[in-house]
Amino acid sequence: MQSAQSGGRVWDKETLTRLAEICTNTRLSLYQMKFMLIWCLKVISILLLPVFPKAAAQISLTFMAPSKTFNMPGLISSSYIIPNEELRKQFVGFLEASELTGGNIFAYAATVAAYEKGEEWRKQMLEYVQGNIDFVVDFLSKNIPQIKPMIPEASFLVWLDCEELGMETDRLFDFFAKKAGLGLNKGTTFGPGGEYHLRLNVAVQGLF
Repeated sequence: MQSAQSGGRVWDKETLTRLAEICTNTRLSLYQMKFMLIWCLKVISILLLPVFPKAAAQISLTFMAPSKTFNMPGLISSSYIIPNEELRKQFVGFLEASELTGGNIFAYAATVAAYEKGEEWRKQMLEYVQGNIDFVVDFLSKNIPQIKPMIPEASFLVWLDCEELGMETDRLFDFFAKKAGLGLNKGTTFGPGGEYHLRLNVAVQGLF
């Protein structure tokens, strides 16, 4: 099997600790998007760091949602943890002024059910998605070695480096969509450096 790069970066404790130190010393707020989804399989909360836990907590804003893991984005359910009272008041004020505080009973019930009863389903889903990732890497290695996959550390999105195919990004996109029957995302959509890359979502049952 060909070696593959890794993506979907998961920051380790040392990196997060250093980041917490920098933000604490410079009085910067530290936003932590913790979606409880595949993107963050190995998430390490800044609130649990052994170094400067109280100081880190005072500049930390953590946002969570069950949307991706449990496939329920349509219910629009999310939550946040803001230990700093002043920051929390400012954020709540923003939500209320923007009329973003109104949830719905279906979202509340589904979120509680997902978190309390969905662990076994989550484990099976993660195993299935990992199987899809392994399949992609193995298939490309055996059949299209010119395409180099980037294995996600915490995501169901596999980046495909297609530069060796000798096609520009737009042509790559058209080829995959019209010839291969795969609707992928252009790497250029995500900014400079995305040239010759496509993004494949492998969190689909029965895709392979």
